[in-house]
Amino acid sequence: MTDTPGFILLARDLLTKSVFKGDPEMLKLWIYILLRANFGEKSYTYNGVEVRRGQFLRSYRKIAKDNAYVVRNERVEWSPGKVERMLKALERDGRIRFIKHNVENVGTLIEVVNYASRQAAQSYAKELASEPSVANGKGHAKELWSIWLEELSPKGPHPSLTTKRKQVLNALYDEHLAKADGEPSVLFRGIIHALKASEFHIAKRQYTMPESFLRSPERRESWYLRSLENQSQTKHKASVSLADIWRDDE
Repeated sequence: MTDTPGFILLARDLLTKSVFKGDPEMLKLWIYILLRANFGEKSYTYNGVEVRRGQFLRSYRKIAKDNAYVVRNERVEWSPGKVERMLKALERDGRIRFIKHNVENVGTLIEVVNYASRQAAQSYAKELASEPSVANGKGHAKELWSIWLEELSPKGPHPSLTTKRKQVLNALYDEHLAKADGEPSVLFRGIIHALKASEFHIAKRQYTMPESFLRSPERRESWYLRSLENQSQTKHKASVSLADIWRDDE
């Protein structure tokens, strides 16, 4: 790889995240992706694939080669299969998403979730400024929690609305629901429906708790975007169905 000037921003709360506390190779891969992502405001085209800001195009084999390291005079290089497994783990954690393209044999297009705000210093200043009100449980946590209970815990005994749950629910509301074009309660219900559609999360109750699936800005954005995709697909199916009905009437 050629040397590239510049820098990236890392939030100090990375020290508290699972990507830091878990497998050190996962942390290496995460920082590597941040370093290699397109940081320019403009997109560029590589082998026929448009690479936008916050995106990175690379094959699993080349990612493995880029991240090779030496331990006790022995070179260690990941297998392409291991690279794929680690990338999917980062996707589940809400840190990256895979972008489909129609060009074969050029690599996988990876996008860093929330890249623009992640690499903007003012984002962290804003987060610090808003933290006291979120921590105190002010906002819309109760109404969102009531929807969660209705969808995921209709029968008692019900879990309680803890301080941590208030924090992440209020953060979701401030970061996405309040800014979206739609009713926040409807949008949140869509997120819960997307969560219920995930076999991985619904298999264990703790994965459906707000402090788990909404615990980071990356996860909150990931679930919000996933719910929008589900709504779009539902509307598309409905429109096709209606068109079929009209076609039958002709």
